[in-house]
Amino acid sequence: MLKPIAEAIYYQHERWDGSGHPEGLAGEAIPIGSRIIAIVNTWNGLSQKRLYRDAWAHEDICVYMKEQSGQQFDPHIVETFLTLPEINCP
Repeated sequence: MLKPIAEAIYYQHERWDGSGHPEGLAGEAIPIGSRIIAIVNTWNGLSQKRLYRDAWAHEDICVYMKEQSGQQFDPHIVETFLTLPEINCP
């Protein structure tokens, strides 16, 4: 029952361009859940204050996510994610 969730978590560090890990998957070979988790997890991580750094400004995260679209992240999911009302990147 939890296999699809475990798979999504396992592959969340794959990169759209194939330079990630653990398997070096690229593009649509990366499970869709993993591609979504990667984007949401990055957004969450950058927007939260950490012991070793301050939270990033909203605008800076928007720029970073757009820069990484097609490299680290699935460009179609980034485009949709950034238009969500809760995110609202210009």
